Amino acid sequence: MILGNSPKAWIRQGYHNTLLDHIKREQLIRDKKIVDFEQAFCCPYDETDIDQGLLKEFGKSLNSEYQYSQENLLYQVGALIKDGDGYNFTNAGLFFFTANPQRVKSYAYIRLLRFESNYKDKDSRGSFKLHQTLESTPWFI
Repeated sequence: MILGNSPKAWIRQGYHNTLLDHIKREQLIRDKKIVDFEQAFCCPYDETDIDQGLLKEFGKSLNSEYQYSQENLLYQVGALIKDGDGYNFTNAGLFFFTANPQRVKSYAYIRLLRFESNYKDKDSRGSFKLHQTLESTPWFI
């Protein structure tokens, strides 16, 4: 149970209330879907952190008729959140669009898998299809 703005939280275990530490409290919030981890604030946005090659390929895969600025594209796909006049990375934005996410989240990693494809798909093999991969792959962070 979380009361008001209190940073403390307790969980009922049998006849006792047990105080949760910060990590277990954050896990409870995510498990109860009170906060979506992927869209939560991560760190301030710095355009030099962006993997420019990856962002360029991602932009091509959208096949959009609109020309977005780098910040606006990242904002539209949920990688950035606005903060006054500036932007901040979401957790998902940091992991998928920066060249070195371990600089901020040194304990986190993303496991990538390799899939075989048919010869008839040779023209698209190796091309950037992040949105299809993300929709079909369960992620654990």
